[in-house]
Amino acid sequence: MTTSELKKYISNIYQMEIALYTQRKIYNNIQNKIDKLGQYQGEALLPLKEVREIKNIGQKILYFIGDILMGILGGILGALYGALYSIIPCIIIGIVLAVCTPLTLKQSLMGIAVLGFMLIVIWLILSIFFMATDDKEKKKENEKLQKLNQEITQRNAEKEGFYNRKMALLNQELNIVAQAHTKMSNTLNLYYQRGIIFPKYRNFVAVSSFHEYLSSGRCSRLDGHEGAYNIFESEIRQNMIICKLDEVVRKLDTIQDNQYMMYSAIRQSNQKSDSVLKALDNATDHLQAIESNTTVSAYNSNIIAQNTEFLTWLEILK
Repeated sequence: MTTSELKKYISNIYQMEIALYTQRKIYNNIQNKIDKLGQYQGEALLPLKEVREIKNIGQKILYFIGDILMGILGGILGALYGALYSIIPCIIIGIVLAVCTPLTLKQSLMGIAVLGFMLIVIWLILSIFFMATDDKEKKKENEKLQKLNQEITQRNAEKEGFYNRKMALLNQELNIVAQAHTKMSNTLNLYYQRGIIFPKYRNFVAVSSFHEYLSSGRCSRLDGHEGAYNIFESEIRQNMIICKLDEVVRKLDTIQDNQYMMYSAIRQSNQKSDSVLKALDNATDHLQAIESNTTVSAYNSNIIAQNTEFLTWLEILK
């Protein structure tokens, strides 16, 4: 392999590593959006009041009789309860009336008893009346609740439709990115399988350094005393460069001088992924088809074109 072919070979791998890194960022971000959306949960419907359903005149009569019996039972219990706690006050009032009026004690007590009975009867009538009209009030309230529930149901349908469409768009782009990543990864493996790069150095950080050494003229080959492998290992021993990708990302601003190609690759990836994700958010928020969004569509098309170009170059490489 000539020096120019080696440079192109390393450059292609470098570009593929950037593309794969960017695809993983985009994929993970979209997956997080999907996970965050979760299952759609609409507004809960308002509970209706329990109302007795009267289907015919027979049920109406039965319910009326039941109301009377419940009113009588309530009246009896109320009378007993009232008598239990008011008998002494009633006797005192009767004595006071007997002393202060021409009425005898018996007449006073009888008058108070009659008055108490009349109050119980009035309470009984009112009880029956309120029990009879209670269902009507509940029905009126239920009509209002049902109207509100119709509005809630309509809002839920609209929101669920928006949710389903947005979820479909996110899943569509997720599948596109996943398929593109698989194809690009397969192409990268074909490059590595040529055996030109030693297995130990088949990674993003090492390839970025090799690309920098070859492009800057620091070396013209991978192996040998003055080759890229030796320079790379020497700079690692001297702590001039960082060889772990996660650490590179954390300390990106500190590597610009000694790992310029790695620095440029991560910056390029961040800018591209941010641009695509921002455009995707705009598309999904407005329920715009992925194909209609210029930025996202162009990115997807460019990845396909890149992969085809890399495969074509590899096929013609002797």
